Amino acid sequence: MAADLLDPPELIPELIAKFREGFDVVWACRSERLGESWSTKTAAAAYYRLMRWMGLPNMPPSGADFLLVSRQVIDAVNASPEKHTSVLAMILWMGFRQTFIEYVKQARHSGHSKWTLTKKVKLLVDSVVSFSYVPIRAASLVGLAMATAGFIYTAVIAGLWMLGRVSAGTGYAAIMCVLLIGQGAILLTLGVLGEYLWRTFDEARRRPRYIIDQLIRKNPGKSGSCWYETGCDGPELVP
Repeated sequence: MAADLLDPPELIPELIAKFREGFDVVWACRSERLGESWSTKTAAAAYYRLMRWMGLPNMPPSGADFLLVSRQVIDAVNASPEKHTSVLAMILWMGFRQTFIEYVKQARHSGHSKWTLTKKVKLLVDSVVSFSYVPIRAASLVGLAMATAGFIYTAVIAGLWMLGRVSAGTGYAAIMCVLLIGQGAILLTLGVLGEYLWRTFDEARRRPRYIIDQLIRKNPGKSGSCWYETGCDGPELVP
């Protein structure tokens, strides 16, 4: 939690109570943000809606800056080698048993927030790049749509020319055909290259495919079974 007292420490017992029910992550989600401007609330709502649509459907709709996590979640976050990412979004992506409680974020009584517009833009870029390939797919789809429109427009102009309704020397039609088909092909090619770059990036950041909670194995030397709990110090045998 932040140290500016906008998030009430009185919620800590409620977070602990939920944690003792067996949850690894307990989010304190904002039901209301006091003292914030209309533009700030609108931009924040747009960010959370965008992230829920693009890559993290379990993200709280109103956002959360205040949470309690188990040691296992902390170890998983520390084991991640990624740098330019959102820690809160990474916790959401990792899964685990998660729940939330709601609270009212208090207004700031003094001072100014260090959460500047530049940092907010960086968070948006890092979140989209780290958890979604939608922009790359969008470039491919736009390029395909433009190229298709160019071919259709070319076919229409050719049909009208054959019917004698358009002269062969019309420059506007030729320019539009070249622009639509050419620009569409460029965007489509960039989209294909982006797909390869995304896969290269996905392999380079070494994000685990799965995060293992427990391993259950048969004990070859004895009857019955035992399970191994994995942690930062390696597997530990638990009878």
